[in-house]
Amino acid sequence: MKNVWKNFCTHFLAQLITPCGSRLLLWKDLHFLKRVSNKGSVPAWFNYLFNLIVIPNSSSFFILQQFRIPSSHTVASISSIDISRNYWFNPQWAISFNRNTNSFLVGRVITTYPVPRNKALISHWIATSVDDLLSEFTACQGCDSAISRSSTSKTLLKRCPSERCFSYVPLSSLIRYPMKPHTYIHADTRSVSLSASLGYAKSLLLFHLFAPVRLPPMNNQVSRISDIQLPSSVSTLYIDSSFLPPSSHPISSMAYAWTAIDPDRFILESHYNIISSIFPSALRSEVFALLHRLDSFPRNSMITVATDCAQLFSLWSLYVDAPFISRMLKEPNHLL
Repeated sequence: MKNVWKNFCTHFLAQLITPCGSRLLLWKDLHFLKRVSNKGSVPAWFNYLFNLIVIPNSSSFFILQQFRIPSSHTVASISSIDISRNYWFNPQWAISFNRNTNSFLVGRVITTYPVPRNKALISHWIATSVDDLLSEFTACQGCDSAISRSSTSKTLLKRCPSERCFSYVPLSSLIRYPMKPHTYIHADTRSVSLSASLGYAKSLLLFHLFAPVRLPPMNNQVSRISDIQLPSSVSTLYIDSSFLPPSSHPISSMAYAWTAIDPDRFILESHYNIISSIFPSALRSEVFALLHRLDSFPRNSMITVATDCAQLFSLWSLYVDAPFISRMLKEPNHLL
């Protein structure tokens, strides 16, 4: 783990998991997303992490249940189809999901038909392997559900000399395939390699279609994790937590407690509760206790926090009392 800390700096698991929270990203995908350095081979810390959290013999990098992350904590970079572009000279690759057949379709956008049709015409490309970890595709030569080439505009067909299968797809079920720009199709092209794996593209699309909508806070009020509002007269806050690992309990559990004291040493408020056991640890319990209480104070409050958690002290000095280094966090860290 010292090597993990030294070589990987402060990346967190939420940035290494697919947007749906169920699979570990490929090293290739992490390269493409610029969450790791693109120099050298796969490091030892990544192999260690793979052996620690991935289900044994899982061909698709599915992770163990205790390491699953809610989709609200994962990092998802979704790009919509640009309906204003000239697709002849600036081709876009896209992925779509058919809710009726529960199937995915990967293809190149030929043209779009905005309001009122809200559809896109894309050429159909088939994955060369059933393995979602790959990103190789070949041009489909015809499907039962596709429209015939003869019913497509000859002008559009000039853009697709090597493609034979086309489909109309609703814009609402379509996103851009995560890839580098300028992946062109030439007259003799029969196969193409896209930047990201098919598994990551599928996860990104499912997150886009089915993830809960995150509504913006109303009236410019920041969303809170605590329903309790403490007065500014609080001078000292005592926090504590409890953690029961699976070895001493049927399932791991975490809880927290706090007490707010005024300047005269009277107790103004006390509270305790059980919290969700996602990545259970004593440190996580203590951090949640601190966040839950700080969230209850008015802005610009000044208090003294009393805790006996040594790790919390070290984290505070490492992140809060230290100057920010941009390379330490390459993506917004929602868990922190």
